[in-house]
Amino acid sequence: MCGPTCAPPLPVQPWVHLNRAPSRVGVVWVAPGVGRWGATMLLLRDWLNFLYHLGSGAGFPLVLCGLALMFFGWRMWKISVMLSYGVIGALACRWWLGPENVGLMDAIASGAALALLSYWPVNYTVSFLGGMAAAGLTVCYLKMIGCSGFSLWGAGSAALIMGSAFAYLNRQSVVVVATALMGAVLLVSGLAS
Repeated sequence: MCGPTCAPPLPVQPWVHLNRAPSRVGVVWVAPGVGRWGATMLLLRDWLNFLYHLGSGAGFPLVLCGLALMFFGWRMWKISVMLSYGVIGALACRWWLGPENVGLMDAIASGAALALLSYWPVNYTVSFLGGMAAAGLTVCYLKMIGCSGFSLWGAGSAALIMGSAFAYLNRQSVVVVATALMGAVLLVSGLAS
């Protein structure tokens, strides 16, 4: 049991069955909102639930798309940037309206709108995408060590600006790393479904 400053433990529920074979059933145990990684675990749980409900038939296209992005993503980087902004637009729509008010068509429309808007200034949007990645990593790390408030916003904003500037100067390297990372995420997701 934990000390007097610790909250009582939340019930742990099995969320995702990773392997559907009857002899070996793997279960990921996630307690929502526990510890410093609560928000990350909620996103991971949502992603794993999404993959579980897609079924095993969706794994093969995810693996193929992941391999294509890992090996050839640097050649089709404009499409990768548009897809990234499409996902960001859909998630922003879900965040803005709330998960219970967002329909599939709302998320698709906002994602398509942001993806189309990101195509014309693609050299700048890939730089901003690199800045968002740097800001996200910085904010996650600072939340993990206990920072909050103005220092968190200031450090995140500084990381966004510096990450965007670095990504603008080293666009080719950022494109290679970002597309390989997106491909690896799709590959692992396809293997997990």
